[in-house]
Amino acid sequence: MTTIGSLCSGIGGLDLGLERAIGSRTLWQVEVSAFCRGILARHWPNATRYEDIHKVGPELAPVDWVCAGFPCQPASTAGLRKGVEDDRWLWPEVARVVRVVRPRRVLLENVRGLLSLDGGRPWGTCLADLDELGYHCVWGVFHASDVGSPHGRPRLFCLAYVADADARRWEERPAIERDVSVPGESGVRRVVVADAHGPRQRQPSGDQPEGGGRHRHGGEGGRPGAGTGGVPEPGLGGDPHGIPTWVDRMPWPAPRGAPQHAWEPPRLVTDPGVLRTARLKALGNAVVPAVACLAARALLARAGLESELAP
Repeated sequence: MTTIGSLCSGIGGLDLGLERAIGSRTLWQVEVSAFCRGILARHWPNATRYEDIHKVGPELAPVDWVCAGFPCQPASTAGLRKGVEDDRWLWPEVARVVRVVRPRRVLLENVRGLLSLDGGRPWGTCLADLDELGYHCVWGVFHASDVGSPHGRPRLFCLAYVADADARRWEERPAIERDVSVPGESGVRRVVVADAHGPRQRQPSGDQPEGGGRHRHGGEGGRPGAGTGGVPEPGLGGDPHGIPTWVDRMPWPAPRGAPQHAWEPPRLVTDPGVLRTARLKALGNAVVPAVACLAARALLARAGLESELAP
C-alpha cells in the first residue's frame, strides 16, 4: 500500500483527504501542538508522531508521499504578512525533510495569499527548491464551497512529483546532492512547471486563474461564504487562525444564542471549557479533508497520474 508521511499535521485534515484520494496509509506525523497530537493519536493510533519539525530527519521512515500544510500566518492576508521574516515560516524545514526523505510525491497546502506574498518571491522560492530537488509541480486554488461547504475558504494546493522519465536519474543521484543546505530566498530560479502554460484541462466549475499562468480552481465565483448557510465553525477569524475576520460575521444556520436545530451537527466547540481555545485554533488551522481529496485527485489528473487515484 502507498505510504504517507505528514508534516505540520494539525488535526490531520490533509492526511485524511490524501488517504481518501489515493488509498494509502499514514506512517508518521509531525505536529508541535500537544492538543492536535492527541487528536491525531485517536485517529491514527498506529502512526508514529513527532513534535518538532526542526528536530526530525533521518529517523523518519521512508514513504511514497509527504504532505505538509505548513503554517499560513506568514502569508495570510488577515495578518501582517511578514513572509520569510516570520518565525512561523517553516518552508525551509519542509524542504529539508523532503530532501532527506525523498518521497516520489509531495502535496503542499497553504493560503491563497502565498501566491501574492512579497510579489510572489516566497512562492517562487518554494517552486525553485522543489525544482532543484528534481520535482515537477502543478498547483491550484480550491475552495471549501467546491465540496458543498457553505463558505469559501480558498486554499492553495501544490503537487510536486517525479516524472517517470526522470525516475531512474532521480533515484541514482549521489547522497551529497540531496544533503546540501536548503536554498534561501535568493531570487526565483528557472522552475520546471508541468502544464503551466500549456492547454488547460477541463476542471470542475470555478473562477479564473490568478495571474502568472497559475491554475486556479474555485467554486461559486470564490465569494466569501458562498453557499446555502453560515460557517460551521464558530468564533474563528483573524491572524491567529489564518482566515479573515469576516468569518465571525457570517450568519449561523440558527441565530447566535438561539437553540440549536435538531439537524445541525453538535456545536462542541461552543461548549465552555478549558479546551475551547485549543479546539477553535485547531479548527481554524485545519484543512477540510474533502477539499484535500478533491485537490489531490484534480492535480494528479492534471499531471497525467490518474492511475495513482483510488477507485
